Amino acid sequence: MVRHAQLLDMLLRDGRLSLAGATHEERVGYHNSYCLGRHNDVYLVPRRVVGSLVGIDLPHPAKKAAKKRRPMSPETRANLAKNLVKARAARAAKQKKASRTTKSVATGKKRVAAKKR
Repeated sequence: MVRHAQLLDMLLRDGRLSLAGATHEERVGYHNSYCLGRHNDVYLVPRRVVGSLVGIDLPHPAKKAAKKRRPMSPETRANLAKNLVKARAARAAKQKKASRTTKSVATGKKRVAAKKR
C-alpha cells in the first residue's frame, strides 16, 4: 500500500511531477499524521513533499518525530475523566472512614461497634 504522500514523493523524485511554478511564501507548521507516523513510521516523506514548494519555511522537529505519542480520542479522554472522579470519591470516602475510626479509637473505649456495608 502506498500512501498519497509517498506517491507524491516518488513522482517528485522521478521527475514525473514538478512543483516549479508553485510557491507559497510563509512559515508552515506540519502536523504528522497519526496513521502515517505511528503505524507506518513515515515521518519525513510528507515533510519532503510540502518542503519542495518554493518559499516554504518548514521547521523540522526530527528528534521528536520518533517519540510521538498517540493522541487521545474524546471517548478515551471522557473515560479518563470519569475514572479520575471515581478515584477521588473513593479516596475521600476512605479518608472519611479512617477519620471516623481514629476518632472512635481516641475516645478510649474498649470496643467500637461498626456497621457492615
